[in-house]
Parts: sequence; C-alpha cells; structure tokens
Amino acid sequence: MKTIETIENYILIKDFIEYFFKFYGQNGLYPIDNLNTDNILWAISKRIEEYPSIPFTGDSLDRELTRDIIIEYNENKNDNENDNEKV
Repeated sequence: MKTIETIENYILIKDFIEYFFKFYGQNGLYPIDNLNTDNILWAISKRIEEYPSIPFTGDSLDRELTRDIIIEYNENKNDNENDNEKV
C-alpha cells in the first residue's frame, strides 16, 4: 500500500535526521555550523539524486554521503562569499 510506504519513508527520514544531528548537530560529535533540518533534507535529496544506484537506508554510508554534500555546499558558499568580498 502506498500509505504504508509513505509512513515508512517518513519514519526513516525522521530517524535519519535525529541520527544525523547526533553526529553533526550543535552538540554532536563533529558539529557542522548552522546545520538545520532543511539543510539535511536538501542534502538527502541530493544524495538520492547523485547516487541513485545506492538505496537510501539511513545507515552510516548515507550519513557520510549526506555530510559530504553539506560540507561541499558550505565550502562553495564560503568561497563565493569570499570572491564577492574581493570585488
């Protein structure tokens, strides 16, 4: 049933976000500055898009791929801001 699949996906994403915050949230083991739920949801979407052959299961691989996407985005954003300051 589509409803059960939707609920299962919601629970998976919800649990993954909590898991992700434990590692990279403000009080996590390896904090990422300005991390929020929207950042994580966006990165999950990018992760699924960039690695379609790897099913999203919310495991440590997903955590690390999602983390790398957020870090890369933040680095690019900071580089762009620094370039604008030079102009």
